Amino acid sequence: MLPQDVPNPAAGADDGRHYRPLSESRARTDYVMGEFYWRVRVGDEASVAEYGDSPYLLSREETGGEITWSRGVQLTAAMVTHAFKLQTGAVPPTAFEHATERRHVNGTVVLIGIAAMGLLFLLAIVPFGRSHNALVFSQNFATTVADRGRPVVTPNFTVPDSGGNLQIAVTSPVRNTWLELGLSLVDVDTQRSFDADITVEEYEGVDSDGSWTEGSQGATALFPRVPGGTYRLLIDTDALVYGTQPARAANFFPARVSFALAVHRHVGSTGFFLLALVLLLIYPIWRILIGFAQRHSGEGTRA
Repeated sequence: MLPQDVPNPAAGADDGRHYRPLSESRARTDYVMGEFYWRVRVGDEASVAEYGDSPYLLSREETGGEITWSRGVQLTAAMVTHAFKLQTGAVPPTAFEHATERRHVNGTVVLIGIAAMGLLFLLAIVPFGRSHNALVFSQNFATTVADRGRPVVTPNFTVPDSGGNLQIAVTSPVRNTWLELGLSLVDVDTQRSFDADITVEEYEGVDSDGSWTEGSQGATALFPRVPGGTYRLLIDTDALVYGTQPARAANFFPARVSFALAVHRHVGSTGFFLLALVLLLIYPIWRILIGFAQRHSGEGTRA
């Protein structure tokens, strides 16, 4: 029994320890047997709060207008069972054991989660040899209405490694217009082709809510599996500037559209990274929610 009040168990009880809440309950005496160093009556009731800092326990009991603080060392159910020669399971685990187990499990989950996220991060940034996000081809183009229906053919370029993804990125300074490219990535040796359409469009204006923008001046196409080899690109172009525009808008739309094209090998996918990260976080979050619910459901109240 402590001779002083403990206003803040988290700050300690003059023993340098910091106690965390474990349980709160209402205790009632229904039956008395044995010898006690305080007066006990059947029908006595007390409000009990327990705090722990393993393996120490701090208890607050309030009966009527009297508050008593006591401190002890927690015994496990197994220790009590052995000391009194009881059958295994006769003494249920205490609230302190439940809390200690939860902290251990939660701590293990956190460590596993940190290790898994660290491994995931390393896998996301570890280069695939020298070809990680390697630039294998780039070129600037300018297209006019004369190019419509006539594919632009790039010089041959080499895609390294036996397999992996290939990304084609296009940027164009479009404004209030669009540029559409039909792409065919052709293997020079086998004539196998990989086809994709890329649309770059950006619009801006002013309305009653103020300035607004929509779209982007860049777009990409990703081929998940492309064998290594020698390739060329066939590019079909189309753009709003080629359409029939009102005479008053002739100065607004340019006579030609320029764009830059870049081809990269082994591009990291943030989508898969984010999906894996979300999956890794499901179990830790679930454990935290379960622990929170248990702490507020009166589990492990003192008997």
